[in-house]
Amino acid sequence: MSIRSLKRLWDALGRSDPLWAVLTDPAKKGNRWDRDEFFETGAREIGALMGYIGSLGIALPRRRALDFGCGVGRLTQALAGHFAEVDGVDIAPSMIARAAEYNRHGGRCRYHVNDTGDLRLFAGDTFDLVYSNITLQHIPPPHAAGYLGEMIRVLAPGGLLIVQIPDDVHPRRARRLKERLKRILPEGALALYYAATLPLRSGMTMHPIPRERVLGLLAERGARVIEAREDASAGDGWVSFRYCATKATPRG
Repeated sequence: MSIRSLKRLWDALGRSDPLWAVLTDPAKKGNRWDRDEFFETGAREIGALMGYIGSLGIALPRRRALDFGCGVGRLTQALAGHFAEVDGVDIAPSMIARAAEYNRHGGRCRYHVNDTGDLRLFAGDTFDLVYSNITLQHIPPPHAAGYLGEMIRVLAPGGLLIVQIPDDVHPRRARRLKERLKRILPEGALALYYAATLPLRSGMTMHPIPRERVLGLLAERGARVIEAREDASAGDGWVSFRYCATKATPRG
């Protein structure tokens, strides 16, 4: 899927059911999310994130943070409670328009449409924290790899990149799916494997990247991985990891 196609998909979702498109709780489909409840999930997530950062024993400056794949600002708004300035980027103009409408922090919280395969909006070494959750999983791996490199580029030396990416379909789900496909498809047609696990009616797709590949990409781009911790962000059907990495401070 091209960047242009991703933009069309997420812009349409942002116009029709934006809060559900960000958090796909089946009970909330059809614009059933309560706005305060929705944003409270972001406050809880960022509260837990800041607790995690504190547990690392790293004195992280809190000047500026980037929320990559910000949607309507669920996490961007929460980050503004912990950083002097926050930027949110999203590929969908409709999401950014809604995020600006919901903004409670004035000029300290800025939203940007980013519909290119990079982060050219920002100079290098800009952000003390770059955070992305349940976003790269919807981006095909070649584009996701490019964005990872860009996240490291814009990360300030000594800052933290924390990003979630699914590794694979959960083994139990994979076995069940393969058994079903073998009954209905000719041998060799398991290329449909991942597609059959996705919420196709919404147009969303899931794109895992193996853990070792992600670790390699981060190292190639000059990041030092602090931790790769398994998490549940991608849902019960997936094995997912949260990667925490930093960029070395240049030697004087």
